[in-house]
Amino acid sequence: MTDSAVRQRLRQNDHGKVRRVLEECTQAGVSEYCVCAGARNAPLVFALESAPNLTSPQPNIKTSINPDIKVWYFFEERSAAFFALGRARETRKPVAVVTTSGTAAAETLPAAIEGYYQGLPLLLLTADRPSRFRRSGSPQTIEQVGLFGSYVEGTWDVEEDLVCGGDDGAAPGGGARETTDLDCGGARGTDLDIPAEWSDWSRQRPFHINVCLEEPNRDTEIADVNWELPVRAARVSRLTSPSLDVHGLVQPLVIVGPLTPAGRPAVLEFLLKTGVPAFVETLSGIRGHPALAGRQLRSLELRSGVFQSVLRIGAVPTHRAWRDLENVNLDVVHVTEEDSPGWPGLSTQHPNQQPRRQHVLRGLPLLTDLRLQFSQDWRDELLRKAGRDGGLIRALCQKFPESEQAMLQQLSARLSYQAPNFH
Repeated sequence: MTDSAVRQRLRQNDHGKVRRVLEECTQAGVSEYCVCAGARNAPLVFALESAPNLTSPQPNIKTSINPDIKVWYFFEERSAAFFALGRARETRKPVAVVTTSGTAAAETLPAAIEGYYQGLPLLLLTADRPSRFRRSGSPQTIEQVGLFGSYVEGTWDVEEDLVCGGDDGAAPGGGARETTDLDCGGARGTDLDIPAEWSDWSRQRPFHINVCLEEPNRDTEIADVNWELPVRAARVSRLTSPSLDVHGLVQPLVIVGPLTPAGRPAVLEFLLKTGVPAFVETLSGIRGHPALAGRQLRSLELRSGVFQSVLRIGAVPTHRAWRDLENVNLDVVHVTEEDSPGWPGLSTQHPNQQPRRQHVLRGLPLLTDLRLQFSQDWRDELLRKAGRDGGLIRALCQKFPESEQAMLQQLSARLSYQAPNFH
């Protein structure tokens, strides 16, 4: 076979790989792609460009007649990855960021780390040079497999060739190839070896697909992708059962961390039904809710003995008070949303090396199983102190109107608690 015929055959392999990978993405529920175009990922970009009936309602977005399929365009990979992360957080669906090879792929690592700890389905779809260039020091070549380490649920390295069926359809070393309907330059090609970790992707953490591609040229054939494939169900994580007694939390410090819009009604109902005072973070989305007026804590005295247990609701809080809990010997129960990664957000041991008694319950419906034990006098005293603290803060803001705290207070007073800017 001549050199030109070999190159043509390899590009036909790439055509089949791109088609199958994008169809797998479709079946995993990916409906948005944030693209940073380059030479190596051109076959992926061309395939996305060829999605049927694309229009351009905005300069950097194309969408098909199916409003669930969108392609966003970026010049810089870090920005694209964090934008994709934001879209995944907003939609709670997988969003892909598509990069070329080399350090372009590495630019998405910070977003992958953030997605890992937030439990978001960020798909890192990176083009790579063929595997024969690995560990060669060749230009635009880095070791992309394993680049994201433990911050992805898994990696699918698409590096094998989709060798087109020949006269005898034999595989190297003998034996018949199992062929599929993958288009391989007019012939039939072998299927990709899809790892179980991709098929079982929970879509609760990032995933990396690394596609090895030959040098494209202007005659590169555009992969004919079937965008209408059904979405397969994600692997479901079972809810955990408590390993300590969480049914009688005495005088609990209740902290509400970040929540998704879907989770807010259940938490609001729980707070109103129990009447327990709570420290509610802004990122929860319910801090300014009118129904919680006069029911929220403003400061936390963790060493005073007022609280005998801790109940955290939602994602890991960002407030300083949460970090202060590291030095407090209290039992902690974390109730997170079901699709949350379930991080406790506290160390497993106290500074004195004693194990921390804590447990994570995944699923806000489990809030109804909790029994909070506190007296009316205890509740009233907490809220009186919260009122005094609030008054002191307001007085200081009036005295120093150009302070950062005062300006933020003025801004929040002008925004609805439901405004995206408020969060």
